[in-house]
Amino acid sequence: MENNLRRNVMGVIINNEWKVLLWQYVSSGSRTFPKWWLENGETNNEGILREIEEELAIKKDNLNIIGHYKQEYQKIFTEEEIQWKKVNKGEDYRGKTEKIMILKYNGDNSDIDINVSNELKAYNRVSISELSLYIKHGDLLNIIDTDMLEKIIWKIDIF
Repeated sequence: MENNLRRNVMGVIINNEWKVLLWQYVSSGSRTFPKWWLENGETNNEGILREIEEELAIKKDNLNIIGHYKQEYQKIFTEEEIQWKKVNKGEDYRGKTEKIMILKYNGDNSDIDINVSNELKAYNRVSISELSLYIKHGDLLNIIDTDMLEKIIWKIDIF
């Protein structure tokens, strides 16, 4: 929790058809890449594999971490966001850091189970060019645009 920032990882999970997994939260209805808070002392790799198994029931054997975006995204919360999180979630963080991890999913979707968590409503897979149709502006598109995502997936100049 350096500088009172909570550590977070986000997974760009691609399948054998090079489609990207998006999920939809029950609470907000927004579609986004899977993302999770890390536990104290946990590495990015440990945390993302643990959380994917906990939230989607995907076993570690079906995942390969193929890389990560070299820069870490940082968001400082507004005073209103800090107060809301204190009151509604019991969290006392000034902001968050987010490491973008790229994972290759080798399964056939039969082992994905969104019902293991009460947080998820649905998931789907989209091509890179379709991402902007699903993710609302201001969410992830401020961090990653489709050109950057293609570079991340194909490991061009950013690792």
